[in-house]
Amino acid sequence: MHVLLVADGSALPADGPASAGALLAAARTGWGRWAPDDERPGLLVGAGGPGWAAALAAGVPGARPGTVPTGDGPALPVVRGVGEPGAVHLEGAALATGAGTGEGTSPLGTAVARLVAEGASALTVALGEGGPHDGGAGLLAALGREVLGVAPPAALGGDPAGLVDLRPDDLRWLPDLRLALAGTALTVAAGTPVPLVGLAGASARLVARGVPAARAQDLERGLAHLARTAADVLGADRADRADRADRADRADRADGADRADRADGAHRDGAEAPGAPGAGGTVGPGGRPLLPLGAGDAPT
Repeated sequence: MHVLLVADGSALPADGPASAGALLAAARTGWGRWAPDDERPGLLVGAGGPGWAAALAAGVPGARPGTVPTGDGPALPVVRGVGEPGAVHLEGAALATGAGTGEGTSPLGTAVARLVAEGASALTVALGEGGPHDGGAGLLAALGREVLGVAPPAALGGDPAGLVDLRPDDLRWLPDLRLALAGTALTVAAGTPVPLVGLAGASARLVARGVPAARAQDLERGLAHLARTAADVLGADRADRADRADRADRADRADGADRADRADGAHRDGAEAPGAPGAGGTVGPGGRPLLPLGAGDAPT
């Protein structure tokens, strides 16, 4: 039998192998004990962590490696020339966690904004097996500042627990940002199945890493409030656009019906011209009246 064993780092057991490579090696060894004659090649699936861009550039013919600035932070690796024209692959694993910057995902947002400004039509952002813990608040703040020139609210750039103070009016520019970025397809490559919020979400898992439970709960409330507020703002905008489109469609239909009524009225008015049926005759081709024949007018 030929068996392909595939492993990544998205679901490593706490008491098991420390890496995807070690997990794959253990799986091949265990399989071999029960079926030593089976072919069992292994395949590691990249999670977009450090070194992802370099591996992509080395493995794809025509790939062009480079970097993109992030403002005050270190430049991030990028790869162009892979996939469709205008596609860019960005390795953001180092900044996704805010390591060494204290700014959360803000530098990552600056890098994304600059790539979009350069004309990227498709952008893949690799975040690795870690992940941001500001719910993308810093990224949103940077995109608003770089793309729209707005001054984002202080809550987006501070302690994520402070996101509970965010108001819908603070994010009123989100629909404009969505429209500004509509020309770029965005894909996120991350090696984690953990959701942002919830009982098994990112904040809840911080407790196992030594974060006090009360602090984890504060972070959960902040991130949940950010997600809910952003969804409300964008949802209200969608509903408003749909309502305006529906009203415009109804107006168009009413205008079309009114034009049809006027055209029909004009036709009826013409039909009542002298010689029309109402005057004892009929209307012929081109609207010319056909007078009725009198008693002595029969053709001979």
